[in-house]
Amino acid sequence: MHARRHGRPGHLFDDRSARVGLRPALLRVRSSLRRAARAGAPDAQFRPRRAPATPARALAITRERHGSGVHLIVSGTLDVASAQRLRAECLRDWPDEIHVILLDMARVTSMDGSGLGELHAAYRHLGERLSIILGPTCAHVIHIAGARERLPIIEG
Repeated sequence: MHARRHGRPGHLFDDRSARVGLRPALLRVRSSLRRAARAGAPDAQFRPRRAPATPARALAITRERHGSGVHLIVSGTLDVASAQRLRAECLRDWPDEIHVILLDMARVTSMDGSGLGELHAAYRHLGERLSIILGPTCAHVIHIAGARERLPIIEG
């Protein structure tokens, strides 16, 4: 069943939108924009809602100093959106008296390829000072990528 075209190609309700069931959603958006314009809203535009960052998805990095070492505890989701935070923490200028940087990834709930890239960047920057503890999620991603031999991983 095809929707009838309303005069112009690329119109708001063409055949393509009817096939994927967008017409009811577009009608709601259109009517809400009309109501906002009638109410005198200064900038009546549709702005999609963003899903709020939940604590389970957010990346948290805790830094603990122990003598000549630093323990970085990473928890949450390490993905393209949060990888920059890990990069900033690992690629900072560490003082010379810091001899060991322990990157604890045991509490990471999910990781993608960008997180793996950040681990490689941290190893290139920190060299032999870096040691990585893996949790099951990170271990799985690193095993699939075949990167276990290229990273300083502490077996636990």
